[in-house]
Amino acid sequence: MHTRLPFVDWFRNSSPYINAHRGRTFVILIEGEAIANGRGEQLIQDLALLHTLGVRLVVVYGIRPQVGTALDEAGIEPVRHDGRWIADGEIMRRVERVAAEQRLWLEARLSLGLPNTPLHGVELTAVSGNLVMAKPLGVRQGIDFDHTGEVRRVRATAIGSLLDRGTLVILPPLGFSSTGEVFDLDAAEVAQQTAVALKADKLILLGEA
Repeated sequence: MHTRLPFVDWFRNSSPYINAHRGRTFVILIEGEAIANGRGEQLIQDLALLHTLGVRLVVVYGIRPQVGTALDEAGIEPVRHDGRWIADGEIMRRVERVAAEQRLWLEARLSLGLPNTPLHGVELTAVSGNLVMAKPLGVRQGIDFDHTGEVRRVRATAIGSLLDRGTLVILPPLGFSSTGEVFDLDAAEVAQQTAVALKADKLILLGEA
């Protein structure tokens, strides 16, 4: 009696999607709310599976709820203007800390492999770095935004080289200036500008909205 192995069915069911998207570039934004509400674990596993099946992935992550919690614990009330908070030194220190913690969390989850799939045990390589250059928002309507910034350019060639080597790229909502400063960026803008710079096939936003 012939018994079909479960992973054969799994691959057969997945093959149309694999064939359609292998080699394509996806930029995916995981907003901070998606991680904070407990859905992060499954999202990361889904992304790892896509990457393993040949999709070139750039993952941008948001940190607003996590930074908000850190500011509340420190008794800091951020000043907001035009939908952005003004990232002074105290706020920026917490933004940098939370961004680093979330990046490590993502890398740790991606290192788990793909449990409960036929690809369990496959090792993934995730890389982050100074891949987004930024500039300060500066003074607007008499308000100095300090370390709050916007995307100047995305280093598309560097990111493309990493993707060509089979690496999953992780981008925090931070940018770096040519003078060595770090700026707080809007994660959605990072994702959008990255997708444009890479001429990505899909831009996918995962969050409450």
